[in-house]
Amino acid sequence: MKFDDTKNPLGVHVLVCNTQYDGGSPAHSTAIALPVLLATPKITFPADGASVWGVVAPITAGSVFPTALQDGGKGVRDARWVAIGGGSGAIPDDHVFVNWNTHRNKVYFKLPALALIELAGGRVVWVMAKVLWCLGPYNGEADANRQLIRSRAAKGMNGTMTHELGHTMQQVLYAVPPGSTRPATAGSTTSAATREPLRLRHHQGGLRRHRRPHGAHRLQVRDVRRGRHRAAQHLLREVRALREGPVAQGRYGVSAGQPSPVLGLTPGAFADQAAVAAALDALAQSLLIGAPTGVTLDAPVAVPSRSAWLPLAGVWRRTFAEDRLVPFRRCAALVAVHDETGAARVAAAFPFKDPAGPELPPDEAAPEGAMADPFSLDAVARLGPLDGGTWSLSLVALGYASNTVRVRVEPAAAQLTPPRSAVWPVPGDGRFPSYRPSAASPALSESLGLSLDLGRVVLSREGTACVLHASGRVASPWVCPLDRPPGVAGDDYARGALPVTFVVCAANLPEPWQCTVTAAVYEALDASSARVYLSLDLFALPGFPRGARTLYLWAFTSGLRAGPALMALVTPEMLAPA
Repeated sequence: MKFDDTKNPLGVHVLVCNTQYDGGSPAHSTAIALPVLLATPKITFPADGASVWGVVAPITAGSVFPTALQDGGKGVRDARWVAIGGGSGAIPDDHVFVNWNTHRNKVYFKLPALALIELAGGRVVWVMAKVLWCLGPYNGEADANRQLIRSRAAKGMNGTMTHELGHTMQQVLYAVPPGSTRPATAGSTTSAATREPLRLRHHQGGLRRHRRPHGAHRLQVRDVRRGRHRAAQHLLREVRALREGPVAQGRYGVSAGQPSPVLGLTPGAFADQAAVAAALDALAQSLLIGAPTGVTLDAPVAVPSRSAWLPLAGVWRRTFAEDRLVPFRRCAALVAVHDETGAARVAAAFPFKDPAGPELPPDEAAPEGAMADPFSLDAVARLGPLDGGTWSLSLVALGYASNTVRVRVEPAAAQLTPPRSAVWPVPGDGRFPSYRPSAASPALSESLGLSLDLGRVVLSREGTACVLHASGRVASPWVCPLDRPPGVAGDDYARGALPVTFVVCAANLPEPWQCTVTAAVYEALDASSARVYLSLDLFALPGFPRGARTLYLWAFTSGLRAGPALMALVTPEMLAPA
C-alpha cells in the first residue's frame, strides 16, 4: 500500500499481494545436464528470436525466476558447457534466458562460439547448470522466511485481500492531510508525530475488527510457539528443526572422525548447513552424466538417544522423461526400521505437499539429459524421537528407493529390553491370513531376503480379495520368541513372531499407507536363519487404499527391504463394455 500525504484529500494507491512463493533453503535447486549434437534440432532463442544451437530445460519442480528468491542472486547459476573428449567453458549470462511471465518454468541456453567449434568437430557438447526454484504461489502466513501455513483456496486468498485492505485503511486513518495537525491527547507527553490521528474515534470500532492475528488462517507466531492454536499443534513439529536448529546441532559429533559413506562428512559436519549444501551440490553434479536413476541418501553414523534432530541429506537423480512421471516430493515416504526389534516408523518424507508442477503440452517431447535435486530432511521432525539402537532409514517413492543408511542411536539397544510380539492378524478358519507355505508362495532364496507376489490387476469392489504371498529367509536374532503358552496367538506351533511393515506409495495418495503384520515363525530359532511365509488379504487390513489407482507395495523388517510389488486397482466401471 502506498498513499500520497501531500494531497487533500489523501491519494491512496493500493497494491495487495495475496500470494507468496516459498524459496525454502538452498536445497530448492536442480542440477541439469542436457546434450547437444549436430543432429539435434536448433532452438529459437527468445531473447532475439534467432535459430541457434542450444537446449531448452523444462523445470517442473517449481517456479524459476531470473532473480532467485532465496538470496537475490541469479536464478540460473554455474552455467557451462563440456565437450566429451574436448574443451569446456562458461556460458555467458546473455546466452541464458529465463522469463517467468512469457516462458514459464523453462530455461533456454544458447551455445557460445567455442562450444560451436567443438560441436562442428563432431563432439557431444553437454550444457550444465544449477537452477534455483521456489514453490507457490501460496496464500498463507510466514514467520520471517519460514512458511507456516500454505493454501491455494480461492476464498482464503479473498480473505487475505480483504484483511490487507483493512490494514490499508488503518494506515490512511493514521496519516495527517496537509494543513492539518494532530490534536493533543489529554495527559499525553508524546510528540505531535505520535499522537492520536484525526477522525480516529469515528472509526475505532471498525479498526478493532481488523486487530486480529495476521493472515487468512488467523495464526500468529506466538500461538505457534505456545501451541495454543489447533493448527499450531502439527506446525510445531515442522518448524521446530528450524527454530531450534542451532541448539540441536550443538549436541552432535558423538562419533567424530568416522566419515559418512556418501557425502564424506563427519557426523559433526552435518550441523554445518553450508558444508552439507556444498557436498550435496557436488554430489548432484557428479550424478548428472552416466549415473543411474535413483535416490542417494546419507546421514550421520551416530546420534544421541532421543535427540531433537537427525539430519538426512540426499539427491534425487532422474531423466527429464522420468521427471514427468514421478512426483517425487509428493509421494516419497521416509521409513525407519529398528533393527533390534523390527519396529518401524513411516511418514511422508516432505512435510508439505508441493503443488503440481506446470503441465507441459502433451505433444512436447521431454528433452534428452538428466536432472538431480539435492534435499535435506530432519528424521526426528518427520518420525518423532528415536529410541536407542540401530535404525535403518531409507526413502521410497513409487518404484524408486534410496540406499539404506544405518544410524546408531546411543545408548545401544543392548541396554534396552526388546518388546515381545504376538502374531497379528491371527490365523482363523478362513484361507487368509496364513503363515504357512503354499503352492502360491514365491520361491525361497538361499540368502537372506524377502520375495513378494501380488496380482498385477485387482478389482476394487466389496467382496473381492487382494492377495499377497510372501516368503523369505531372515536372521534368527530378528525373530521375537513368543512368551506365551501355545495357542494364545491362534497357532499351537508358532515358535516366534516377525514384524513386517508394509508401505504403499501412489501418486494420488495424500499420505503413504502403512501397516505392520506380525508373522508367525514355526522353525526353531537356534539356527542362524529362519524361514517366514505370509499369505494375506490386503483389503482386510485397516485403511488399505481402494479405488482406481496404481499402487507400489514395499515390505520392511529388521535388516531387509523388499519390493516394490506393482498393482493396478480397477473399478467395475472401468471394466464395463463401452
